[in-house]
Amino acid sequence: MFESRNTADNIMFGDDDCKDRQPMVELQWYHVAIASTLIITNGILSIALGLGLEKRLFISAIRCVVQLTIMGLVLQNIFDAKNPALVLLMACILIMLGAYEAVFNVSKRRHIYMFPSVLVSMGTSCLIVGTFGKKDSSGCLLLIVMKHDYQAFDG
Repeated sequence: MFESRNTADNIMFGDDDCKDRQPMVELQWYHVAIASTLIITNGILSIALGLGLEKRLFISAIRCVVQLTIMGLVLQNIFDAKNPALVLLMACILIMLGAYEAVFNVSKRRHIYMFPSVLVSMGTSCLIVGTFGKKDSSGCLLLIVMKHDYQAFDG
């Protein structure tokens, strides 16, 4: 379930570009156990100090595991489709959901054009990081699409 796959890297960058990249770290069950231990420790500290955060902490941890599991399954299918348009569509959907969450569920005060301004700022920051991000990390989204289009034209 938590197995790391290099197929997305090979699809997006081609085999030649992956040769100099370091292998991805595989997420094992003991990593999940370490994270769970840290959350339990925070819950125990919350009870001991009377902070009253243990219930919210537990619910947030369960929600995080469920959401990340679902996102992992969805994104794996998106990357396996070998279609950069689907990757861009998913990125746009996630940016819109993030802007909606930030404006309507998190922010206590809003101004009249807050959703469009948050949407533009999140989209711009994702575009900048995706374009100029280090190639050693997840790579450049814009270059993925451009490389795919050029390969399609080369035949």
